[in-house]
Amino acid sequence: MVTSIHQWSFADQAAVLDGKTGKVLSEYWHRGHLLHMVSVDLDRNGHPAILLGGVNDAPEYAQATVVIFDESKIEGGSRDPGGHPYFQGVGSGGERQAIYFPRTAISRDKEFNRVSNIKAAAGRITVIVSEGTHEEADPTVIYEFNDMLQVVNVMLSDQVLEAYSALQRSGKLATESANVICERLKRQVRIVTPS
Repeated sequence: MVTSIHQWSFADQAAVLDGKTGKVLSEYWHRGHLLHMVSVDLDRNGHPAILLGGVNDAPEYAQATVVIFDESKIEGGSRDPGGHPYFQGVGSGGERQAIYFPRTAISRDKEFNRVSNIKAAAGRITVIVSEGTHEEADPTVIYEFNDMLQVVNVMLSDQVLEAYSALQRSGKLATESANVICERLKRQVRIVTPS
């Protein structure tokens, strides 16, 4: 499987290729970039799910996103919140679920936040979200999921903690602990199952 992006903006084409010929077997078109990929046997049935992480940069989303597919159903395209496709001539997506990550106070004046890494090991899925458009330069929030896609932990990087502290000292944010911020972010993660 490969993912191909437009350099500056959407669209992203995630394609399943024949290993011998390179022929495209199926493809999924996404509004935004999906630069990170991991395979996880979520159902413990020997058939891994494919998780693609990045951003849905459509104005109605503008947030870090993980899209989850069954390995045999990577097709179609992403849709707006009303269920309408973003790409003409591309059917509804084959995604089984999509995860949307909240934007923090740090990224509220940015175009979007984005997934900058995704890993799976020992029954845990770790998603690192950059709070801005730059994967490596922006502060990060780390989300941990179990293999049933329940958020089990949220951690703030030192840079996020420093940025929150500066906003609180300046009076732009109410003073609250890191634990309170993490619990709020945990509750704000949205997992959507397309109909």
